[in-house]
Amino acid sequence: MAKDIQQALEESLFKDLYEKLSTKLKVTLDVQFRMNPVISKLINNLYYQNITIEDYFTDKDYVLSPILKSVTWIDTNNSPNKSESKEENSFKNYEELNQINKQLDRINDYLKTKKRKKSVGIISGYDAQKNLLLDKVNRDYEFLDIEIDNVDAFQGSEKDIIIYSIVRSNDSSSLGFLKDERRLNVSLSRAKEHLIIIGDSEVSEYYPLENNPFTRLLKYIIDNPLDCALLM
Repeated sequence: MAKDIQQALEESLFKDLYEKLSTKLKVTLDVQFRMNPVISKLINNLYYQNITIEDYFTDKDYVLSPILKSVTWIDTNNSPNKSESKEENSFKNYEELNQINKQLDRINDYLKTKKRKKSVGIISGYDAQKNLLLDKVNRDYEFLDIEIDNVDAFQGSEKDIIIYSIVRSNDSSSLGFLKDERRLNVSLSRAKEHLIIIGDSEVSEYYPLENNPFTRLLKYIIDNPLDCALLM
């Protein structure tokens, strides 16, 4: 019974309304005007395989393209400090904090040479990680406008660059609520130009695989090396 109640609470209001509406009042939006086509194709492949999404911007230039693929996974798997830390009922990850700071430095240095400013959203599913990032991430970059928050707070918003901190990395193959595909969908689809995922690639092998959205995400990145990168 508790599981049925949890599933009911997790259903979105939008989905509930959609299912109750008459088919005459429903229409599928199949042209997107917001994000990099590479990111759009990733989202389409992972979540909307029965819909063909047309991209309005097909030949737009992105200033960071010379130094950054449209979709990049920064893999912490080989780091001796990759593991999560538990804080009360939440989790944080110091190695991901370090990698985020390195990426921000690198991006800001490049933008300085181009005299261009970009907005950055740093997203995590865990409050402990969000608080760690708020405390330890420099937000005074000259060419970066940075916002840090959890996944739910970013729903409906967008940034030029999204950095998604996975956080989970453990010996028990536990993903926790990160197995919720809707939250991952929200995180990945906030980026307009570049999407950076930071975390242990081993999470893609955590069980049960059929409920692990990172398995398909990592496979897509590996299978599309022209547009995506997995960096060790």
